[in-house]
Amino acid sequence: MATIFRRSRAILALVSLLSLGVLGGVSPGLSGDELHEALWASLMACSNSTGAIAPCTSTATVSVNSTGNLFIVTITNNSGGFVEGNTTCATTAPVTACTMMNGTYSLNGHTSMTDTALYDVGASPGTGTVTVTTGGFIGTLTATRTVTVTVPPYAVLLTPKNQPQIARDGPGN
Repeated sequence: MATIFRRSRAILALVSLLSLGVLGGVSPGLSGDELHEALWASLMACSNSTGAIAPCTSTATVSVNSTGNLFIVTITNNSGGFVEGNTTCATTAPVTACTMMNGTYSLNGHTSMTDTALYDVGASPGTGTVTVTTGGFIGTLTATRTVTVTVPPYAVLLTPKNQPQIARDGPGN
């Protein structure tokens, strides 16, 4: 019963947001799960009337233990005035660290710029995220990259009898 009550409250909140125009473009004919996703997406906005960050979501596949991977985002000032603020990044495992190259933005009206998150991954394969967030005059906007960390092709060490060792990488090499 508590689950039904919570879902009903979430749907009522979403309908309220729809009626206020907060979630423009979201169809009221969506299923419960789709409504939940739309509500979550609205809370993790990548654009508003003042600015935008793009891409909103993206994916990448990198090898274990790789460093200096790039997530380039474009920050746009949708307003007519000058805006400035900061950009930060955060990670979830197996992504282990990230650093913003600029870390700030200063934009005249209706202009954009790019900033880059450099991120590293650890020794474990899996899926993690890099999230870049703006702060300041354009508000809190979020861009998320889902990172799949894979193990590179294996290496085979051949040791023929009475011969030196020869390293080969992967199948057919």
